[in-house]
Amino acid sequence: MQDKVSKILKKFHENSLYPGLGVEIEFYILGKGSEEDVNNILAQVSNTTKLEVQQEKGYRQYEIASDVYYDVYDLINFVKNFQRNIREINDLNDQLEITFNPKPYKDDYGSGMHIHMSLLDPYGINLFNSLNEMSQNTMLMNAIGGILMLLNQSLYMLTGDDESEFERFNVCYMSPTNISWGKNNRTTAVRIPDSHPCSRNRRIEFRVPSAQSEILSVVLFVLTSTFYGIKHSVKPLNCIYGNAHNDMYALQPIHKNLKDTKDDFYFWKIFEEICSNI
Repeated sequence: MQDKVSKILKKFHENSLYPGLGVEIEFYILGKGSEEDVNNILAQVSNTTKLEVQQEKGYRQYEIASDVYYDVYDLINFVKNFQRNIREINDLNDQLEITFNPKPYKDDYGSGMHIHMSLLDPYGINLFNSLNEMSQNTMLMNAIGGILMLLNQSLYMLTGDDESEFERFNVCYMSPTNISWGKNNRTTAVRIPDSHPCSRNRRIEFRVPSAQSEILSVVLFVLTSTFYGIKHSVKPLNCIYGNAHNDMYALQPIHKNLKDTKDDFYFWKIFEEICSNI
């Protein structure tokens, strides 16, 4: 898989485009330990990652957010090291366990792996920042369009064979359930977080992968679909300003089961089309 990431990165670089990637990973702490035990295990996570651990919406649900990496492999290594460190922390704790399960509780929030991406030119300028009105930024719109166009046809890259992945796509818990994008909208598959002009950090947030998704596959999908959208000038659907779960929008659903996901899978054909001359 790593050689395929290298191939799609080469296509970006041939076109003077340089992705910047960051990640947020949500997780739960399970078990019957006390709050002091929970705080101790959170301290271990923070000490290991050198990052602040944030409280999330679920019961004993938390999140870490990485720095922005301009070398894609640094991001991949960060996630792999984080997952390995969590396994080691679990081995040292008897009462509590950290889990990346997408939906450990039926009636609580799921855990996602949210990928943030910007695109830089050779001078380090974020191309998603040009023009104050994001709908006028063709590269940003095409990147969103490519991700959404290929999402269902590539979903197997994110879920693998695990049926539990689909339990997270639930309208009640701010999880994506359909093919959609919005500005600072946590009910959509792709979100454009608020970006102040002084920070110039406009980026895409891809919210579909779960916390246990395989990072190489996630990165490969995001890069491939983004490049596809730019290459083919794909225009996204209209921006969703309200709750994307609302039936009034009549949006295409994200596949809700493994059979449909596998039947509709043709990511590798798209990848080979893009990288056939490498």
